[in-house]
Amino acid sequence: MRPSLIELRTHRIALPGIASQEPLQRGCNQRDWLERMTALGIRHLVVPLNGPDEDACLFARRHPSSTAEVGMTPTLFDLAHRDEGFFARLQFLLQAADQIGVLLGVSLFHATHGRSAGPLYRKANEQGVSFEDVSACRSSASPNSGRKRKGATNRQRLEESLQAAVDWIAAELRGRQGVWVEVFRGQGDVLDVQPEPEQLERGTLEPMIQLEKKLCKRMADALARPGEQPVKARLGPWVATPPGVHWIDGDQTHVAPFTVQHGLPFGQKTFLPVSFKPEMEITPRRASVCWISSEARAVNRANLWRTLLRGSWPLVAVDRSESSGHVWKDLAQVATFGRQWAGGGYIRSCPEMLTHVPEQDVADGRVSAATDGAGRYFVYLTANLKTGLELQTLPGSYRYFWFDTASGRGLDFGDGIIGGRRCRVPIPGSARQALLILEQEELPDPFSIW
Repeated sequence: MRPSLIELRTHRIALPGIASQEPLQRGCNQRDWLERMTALGIRHLVVPLNGPDEDACLFARRHPSSTAEVGMTPTLFDLAHRDEGFFARLQFLLQAADQIGVLLGVSLFHATHGRSAGPLYRKANEQGVSFEDVSACRSSASPNSGRKRKGATNRQRLEESLQAAVDWIAAELRGRQGVWVEVFRGQGDVLDVQPEPEQLERGTLEPMIQLEKKLCKRMADALARPGEQPVKARLGPWVATPPGVHWIDGDQTHVAPFTVQHGLPFGQKTFLPVSFKPEMEITPRRASVCWISSEARAVNRANLWRTLLRGSWPLVAVDRSESSGHVWKDLAQVATFGRQWAGGGYIRSCPEMLTHVPEQDVADGRVSAATDGAGRYFVYLTANLKTGLELQTLPGSYRYFWFDTASGRGLDFGDGIIGGRRCRVPIPGSARQALLILEQEELPDPFSIW
């Protein structure tokens, strides 16, 4: 393992990846699906579970009688039992990913409240619970009210169901290398938007954080095997945590070597709950993966590279209509970049490089910059800078490479660039969406062509 690169079955795997439920659909040829993905150079797949799609739900299903009320959810889930068909498909997927050499992630639950589908929708499960029960106890006006007692009971039932799911998944993943799991997805979306003042005063964001803390610790303990060798155990399975989390020891054997970010990547302003302490400041001490939802906005090439240059490797959620589109090819270029240029360090935003670039181009995201902290800089350019590109770097002698981010074709390269407060780099005339790699000449020449 290196900071942003994992070797699995002799394959060097970069962290950019695809999130899709399609490999768990009944009738899907999982091996063909994975081979089609790896043919492009993408070897990181995440399967989000327990959403609206029934084939990706690990809980057992109970079909109501034909006399069910009109408008009733057509399928009810029993949170006390697991779906053996789902776990059979998951086992086949784990075996195929291991044989082909694919880094596989499992995302258990979506933490957004008020959803209208899935096993944790209150009207869709026999237990009648949902994530809204996590903070229900705090919303009651009277300590002795029946509403509070009911909320406490529902919360207990919910936690028991989630703990059972954690144990089931841990049993399937235990002992497997190159596999990771996260408990909640979408939790970062709750933290990275401006909360209401009432939420900050009453601390209603904290119960979800405490629940995630409890479940992540349970998962990390459940993944451990008695008498396992620490060196071998560090190759997986892993539990992935959100960035800035300090309630799990980063040196613990089964903690992933990267964090999973939802919402805004590094380099953008975030709003955190009142329980967040200054010493918990988010720093890229580990590699970071950032979910990019295709529902929020169009996933285009510029969004992928801007996410990367803000310090996070993009993880793109795709549906069936996008599975053969441009998203796969664009993400493959990011993965190739990760393997060849950035696998040995942490990418972090470096806006101070752009002191001499027009402020509007930087503010609009037409020019973005990052560094790996080891003598290599990266600039993503979509602006037409007629006056050339002028950067601020550390003193030294540099060589440069320009690449077309659409095709991976090399546009220009050279050396003898003098770094300092005003470092001038020539721009190829055909650059519309191009990536600049500027590295110190003391570094070994990569001799890499995309």
